[in-house]
Amino acid sequence: MRCPSLLSLSDSATLSCAGTTTPISFVKDVLFPYAEKHLKSYLERTWTHERTVAEVEAVRKQAAADKAGNLKDVPPVPQTDERTALLNAVVENLLWNMAKDRKVEALKEIQGHIWEEGYSKGDLHSIVYPDAAHFFARLVDAGVRVAIYSSGSRDAQRLLFKHSDQGDLRSHISCYFDTKVGGKREAASYLEIVKSLGVDSPSDILFVTDVAEEATAALEAGLKAVVAVRPGNGALPKNHKFETASTFDDLMLSS
Repeated sequence: MRCPSLLSLSDSATLSCAGTTTPISFVKDVLFPYAEKHLKSYLERTWTHERTVAEVEAVRKQAAADKAGNLKDVPPVPQTDERTALLNAVVENLLWNMAKDRKVEALKEIQGHIWEEGYSKGDLHSIVYPDAAHFFARLVDAGVRVAIYSSGSRDAQRLLFKHSDQGDLRSHISCYFDTKVGGKREAASYLEIVKSLGVDSPSDILFVTDVAEEATAALEAGLKAVVAVRPGNGALPKNHKFETASTFDDLMLSS
């Protein structure tokens, strides 16, 4: 079902990243493998940095919470100051989380910092759909705010849109949200976004995503939602009732 959504000029558009504005293959086949490959060397080089010390402690706390929650096969991160043992335990835990594509903050922060180095060295160049870049420009010209909500950290989001093949798109984006506001499949997360954007009603926000469960959560919170149907995205449930769009050109603005 394709049903273009009208976006009035007083609205805000909140967009997901992978599978919506960016090909899912770029994230799965480029960003994730890059973080996995450079994880240990990044930790070794930055081990004594204040930021890394805090990140390692966050990994330890996440591992303890996972164990307390009876999550199976979680690699433990011991309470030890012995560098080699702790570093190896952190690497093993993070690689396990990567393999399961978990959206935990401790992992996403470290991934974002590894990608930051990759972009700065010229190893990484992000891909953004041309119609997404055009949509950003259309919205900004119409006075509509654009926000990004992704499981990737806010820093990682800014890097992706800074180093895109469509140019630096950050001037089009008003704000970024990550899972610090909550999980993307939880309605409460979208209500937090509503408060942050300061709109009069949740229905003043159009959320575009490639994940049916995220669209469901946004709709439950009272937002408008459209599911992006892009190459490589997961299949939608049979007989679904979602509005869909294969390109941002399908979405219309009302005056």
